[in-house]
Amino acid sequence: IRQYTLDKLSDMQLKVVEAARPPTTTALSASNSNGGLDQKGNRSDLFHPIVRVTAAAGTGKTTTLLHLALRCIDLNHKQLTYVTYSKASAVDAQTRIQALLPDDKKSCIEASTLHSCAMRILSKHALENQLDEERGIMFEDKFRKLINEVCGKSIEKYLEKAYDHVAKMDKDKTNVGRKMRKMYDQVLYWIAKSFNSFCIKDMSLEDLKDEGNIMRHYYPLKVSFFRPGEIAQKLGFPLASYSNVQSYKFYADQCIVLW
Repeated sequence: IRQYTLDKLSDMQLKVVEAARPPTTTALSASNSNGGLDQKGNRSDLFHPIVRVTAAAGTGKTTTLLHLALRCIDLNHKQLTYVTYSKASAVDAQTRIQALLPDDKKSCIEASTLHSCAMRILSKHALENQLDEERGIMFEDKFRKLINEVCGKSIEKYLEKAYDHVAKMDKDKTNVGRKMRKMYDQVLYWIAKSFNSFCIKDMSLEDLKDEGNIMRHYYPLKVSFFRPGEIAQKLGFPLASYSNVQSYKFYADQCIVLW
């Protein structure tokens, strides 16, 4: 273990770093005297230990993980992923770990959010399997473009009263244009969420088309978008002209068109 790590970390933090093993060995197989088999006869030496660090804010969890990553690279791990909860945290982690690595080791680790990590894996999977457009993966930016192309006119019509309301309430054309774009982007987001909801449900297209089926969609009927003080009003939607039920039909209808 690097002297820098020994000087920086507490004894408890060092125990986490010491759990690191080279790529070809595991802590489990080293301590298993049963030929690498567990009580059920399974190969326990195929599994690496999971170390869980539970501690309060500001106690050094991030520092511990960064030094653990550094130790793994020193042990010749070639590909590490540091997954965190925000882009800012990922950038901070990447900067801090890169500063401690020589140039030939900087590519051994990548910090990212869970979302970015998933997208990278899916992209790699699509390339490796040479998936065509029909069977491939449509990522968020491309899906938003598709929604814009397919549903753009319907969205503009849906937003007419909201646009008129914003124009009457604010005489600054720059502000009006900005608010209109935010409304449009929000509707794109709601349509994407609605479509995702349909895709993950055990529901046929016929079920989605059935306006009498109150379970055909949850966006935005089951949330309070169009209640006083909620997101729609803050964006400028006039509550007298919009409702959950009205919008429920609109978003479900757009999902039908998209499908």
